[in-house]
Amino acid sequence: MDNLYVRLVFNPHGPESLAVEKVYRELGAFFDSMGTETFRRARQRTVLAMKHAEDTLLAGFSNRRSPNELKRLYLLNEHANAIFLDAMEISLNKKIVMPPELGQSVRALAGAIASKTKNKKRSFNLTK
Repeated sequence: MDNLYVRLVFNPHGPESLAVEKVYRELGAFFDSMGTETFRRARQRTVLAMKHAEDTLLAGFSNRRSPNELKRLYLLNEHANAIFLDAMEISLNKKIVMPPELGQSVRALAGAIASKTKNKKRSFNLTK
């Protein structure tokens, strides 16, 4: 329990950042799966990640330490939802296969979200 407390004090929005990062990673896998046999599984994993991120973000709004960071994560999550819905519409044409660069780009966004979180952790760890 002490370890959780320390993580929350030094990185109060770590759970929210990780949840949004996972949404973008799953969204990248979802794009990669379009037109393949793994599509349904990837769609399910993406929906579950989006639901988890939404729940985590809503729980985090009670913490007023850095509302701008939460707002940024919330907007990133909203954009991921809009992208997913557009992709679902496109996927109705079962023959469409997305270019691999699309999934790579979305995963790069996930990496950017993760690196922002890791940089915050590092800055706090330097003061120890």
